[in-house]
Amino acid sequence: AKPFDLNQIPIWTGQFSSELRLLLLDEQAVGDGMMFLSLIPALLRKTKHIGLFLSPRLAPIYSRSFAKLISEHKLSIFTKDDLSAGRLKASAFDCQIPLGSICQYGFLDPDCYAPRTPILIADHLITSQLRNQYITTSSLAKRLVGISWRGGGRGARIKEKSIDVALFGQFMLKHPDIRFVDLQYGNTADQIKSWRDQGIDIIHDPQINPLKDMDRWLSQVQACDAVVSVANTTIHGAGGLNIPTQCLLSRHSDWRWLIDPSVMRSYWYPSVGIARETKNQASSWSSAMSSVSDWLHNDCPMPTGPIKSVVQ
Repeated sequence: AKPFDLNQIPIWTGQFSSELRLLLLDEQAVGDGMMFLSLIPALLRKTKHIGLFLSPRLAPIYSRSFAKLISEHKLSIFTKDDLSAGRLKASAFDCQIPLGSICQYGFLDPDCYAPRTPILIADHLITSQLRNQYITTSSLAKRLVGISWRGGGRGARIKEKSIDVALFGQFMLKHPDIRFVDLQYGNTADQIKSWRDQGIDIIHDPQINPLKDMDRWLSQVQACDAVVSVANTTIHGAGGLNIPTQCLLSRHSDWRWLIDPSVMRSYWYPSVGIARETKNQASSWSSAMSSVSDWLHNDCPMPTGPIKSVVQ
C-alpha cells in the first residue's frame, strides 16, 4: 500500500535530477524487494535523497547494509511504524514509486545491473556463532552448503518453481563431505527428518524462522560456504551477500533470468550461477543437478561467462 496518495506525492515517471527526493515503496514478495533494492547505489548517483518504505522484516537488514548512506544523509529507511508516528512526511519527497517499477527508467540493459557487491551485510557476530555451532558438531563435513528447494507464490506456481524432494535427496547423498543447511522458509522439519533418515548430513535450526526474523536468517545464509537453491528469496539473500551460489532454475522462470540456455549466470548477482531445467520430460533436471554436483566437487567457483545473449 502507498503511504501517501497521489495528491500528496505524485508518481515518479523517470525524470532524474540532482535535487530529486524519491520515495521507493516496497512491494510484491520479499525476494522481489531485495532484488530491486540492489539498484539503490545506481539511483543515488542521479538523485539527491532516497527514502525506502520497507517491510519491518527488511528494515533491520537494510539499516545495516546501507548504514554509510544513511549516515551521509543520502538515504532514509521507514516502516509503517514511522508513518503512524509521523516520522515519515509527504513534504520530504518530490515523487514516489513502487520498487518494481524503477527498472524501466535507466535499467534497460543487463549491463546496468549489479552495481555493487556485496549489497547486503549480515550480523557478523550471529554469523560466527551459527557457523561455529554448525561446523564443530560434524567430524566429516568440510563445508557448509545452504539449500532451498521450494519456490514461493501460490497454487500451481509453487510446484513450477520447486524441485522434487526425492531428486534433491539423491543429489545431496552424492556429497557426504558436505553438511547441508536448511535455508528453506516454511515448515520443513518433517522433510529434514526424512532426509536425515536416508543418511544425509543436514541441519535444521529451529531457532531460525525467516518468515519472522529475516535478519537472523540472513546471518545463517552468510554462515554457509556456498548455496544451492531454486529461484526464491534464498537466491536474493545469497546473491546479495556475494556468496558462491547455484540457482536451480525452472523452465517456468520469468523475465529476470532471460531465456537463452547459453547464459549461465545472473546479471543481478555476480556470485549466482544458473543451472537450468530442460524441456526433457523424462529427466528435465538431470543436466542441472549434474552440473551443480560438479560445481560442488570443484570447490564452488564463482560463475563466469556472459550475463546476456547477443539476441536478447
